[in-house]
Amino acid sequence: MNIDWGALGEVFVVSFGAAIAVIVLFSFGIRALCFLACAPVVGYGLYLIIVK
Repeated sequence: MNIDWGALGEVFVVSFGAAIAVIVLFSFGIRALCFLACAPVVGYGLYLIIVK
């Protein structure tokens, strides 16, 4: 039995890169959702301060 270390390393690098890409995209999605949830609250607070 012979292990092709080059192919194994290539699979590791591609898998690691894909995992990092998924983590980055997920974190940006969570960041966007938090921003979208907080923006109306801040806007309402400014409305209460400025208008009333």
